Amino acid sequence: MFDRLYVIHCKRLRERRVHLEPALRQMGWTAHWVEGHDPHEIEPAVWRERVSGRLKRGEVSVYLKHLAVYRDLAERGPAVGFVLEDDAVFPPGFLARFAEYRRALPADFELAFFGASGGAKVAPLSGNPLFGRETGSRSVSGYLLTAACAGRLLAELERRPIARPIDLTINDIVREQGLVVYWSVPALIENGTETGLFEHSLGVHWRQRGFGARLVQGVLARWRGWMERVRRRH
Repeated sequence: MFDRLYVIHCKRLRERRVHLEPALRQMGWTAHWVEGHDPHEIEPAVWRERVSGRLKRGEVSVYLKHLAVYRDLAERGPAVGFVLEDDAVFPPGFLARFAEYRRALPADFELAFFGASGGAKVAPLSGNPLFGRETGSRSVSGYLLTAACAGRLLAELERRPIARPIDLTINDIVREQGLVVYWSVPALIENGTETGLFEHSLGVHWRQRGFGARLVQGVLARWRGWMERVRRRH
């Protein structure tokens, strides 16, 4: 299904590892826990030389952790990595279902997103109801990527200032380079921060802010519907 499993983890959020580690073990998976670049470990030079946006320390930490994943995967040559964030939650029967989706994933994929994000959805492909084509990330809480894609992301991320959260920066790169992205239909991995299982490590998240969240989700849904109609016409 994949060659290497990575978990993006902040060491102080111990309850997340306590929850996730047994779930991975039950599925027979061994994870590489990406724990460097915690907020208090970020060197002052990084802030002076790389950070240009108004980001929280936690956002920069997550950005650097994903960057470390891409570097490691790219150096491994032909491979597929599976990246999880530490608030991922697997519903019952996930392993068998994920195996089914992995078999159905189009061979040309470069990124495939399985994590939930504020109810965001995508229309399924014609002839493949398990995936839809997209032009950005749904959530970086659970996704597959190829080593070649990791290398492309790494090259772009290393030359850019850290100005936006990692998922939004990935979206920029996907659209600029035309990377092949699929979303599972529906999302297979729940987000424990969104569901309230874990406290948000950066404070109240925009997806948890009632009307504002619903408004943003509605705009995103309409935009994705319009993009899908455009793609079908062409």
